Amino acid sequence: MVLGLSFAMSYKPNLIMVVGPTGIGKTHLALQLASRLQCPIVSADSRQIYREMPIGTAAPTQSEQSLVKHYMVGVASIREHFSIAHYEEKTIPLLETLFTKYSSVVMCGGSMLYLDVIEKGIDAIPSIDPKVRDLIQSRLQNEGAERLREELKLVDPFYYEDVDLANTKRIIHALEVYYTTGKPYSFFRKGYTATRPFHIYKVYIELPREQLYERINLRTEKMLRSGWLKEALSLYPYRSFNALNTIGYKELFSFFESATKKLQGRKDGEPISIEDVDEAIAPMVEILECNPLSLKDSFLREEYLATVAKIQAATRQYARQQTIRFRQDSRAIRVSSTIETTALLPLLIGRGKR
Repeated sequence: MVLGLSFAMSYKPNLIMVVGPTGIGKTHLALQLASRLQCPIVSADSRQIYREMPIGTAAPTQSEQSLVKHYMVGVASIREHFSIAHYEEKTIPLLETLFTKYSSVVMCGGSMLYLDVIEKGIDAIPSIDPKVRDLIQSRLQNEGAERLREELKLVDPFYYEDVDLANTKRIIHALEVYYTTGKPYSFFRKGYTATRPFHIYKVYIELPREQLYERINLRTEKMLRSGWLKEALSLYPYRSFNALNTIGYKELFSFFESATKKLQGRKDGEPISIEDVDEAIAPMVEILECNPLSLKDSFLREEYLATVAKIQAATRQYARQQTIRFRQDSRAIRVSSTIETTALLPLLIGRGKR
């Protein structure tokens, strides 16, 4: 066993969760910490799970993964349904195996559901009927999240009072359970926290709001210059898949369609094909990546810049929701994104443990 650093006076190993809102620098700090402790990193990001979308999810690069071994990155396809239950089923045995070799493991991510399931376990929920899942997803697209929230209040008022109403995934899942089983989600909740064979330490990274938002804006632009447009265009045929109902991809798909209609002179409501989109957008990608302001067509130029702004705004909104949730955990050790591991490790010793 690689000894690393002993935080707790027991034989339990240590899981160090590096958490915080998107764009704040979790990967950088996790890499520093894992390098110092000579241990691997396990991802807790619900979109980095998928191998086809590394750029748009800001997944660890090949260079970063060569520095420290990463797990649970790119382990599923967007063609698969990968649930919270699947994550727990794969990650808990993985951690148990890793802890036979390492006294500490770093977990890095901002997906609250994934972090919660590792810390608390998952409720004994029956399998969801695929037809019900498709129906709820269709309703989300056609009716909107607010309508689904109102419905949850009617069918499961107990869970409605407890759930984070800003978390659309949880609203959807509760309705899926109800329409699959005929019983409310609250009926299946076990109401206790799982006992894990390891200590959990949470390191919550925070920044002043203005600095975080500036990072998000700059990161979005960098991702778009680094191949995100090509990635999104290659995934356009699969845009209805749940994995791609993700900030950035949704906005880019909408831009692809509006730009295609403009370039091909299509009327509103006139259908366009996957081939139409590829034919229209592919020649523009290099220009958009290098210098979108050089686009001669003012409509396309303004449409693209508006799309970038929408992605940045949606990402900032998501970061704001994450910040609210993470700040509610009083046990987490709150640090700046600029902290060095030499300063962080003393803070971990004897603190933040569950």
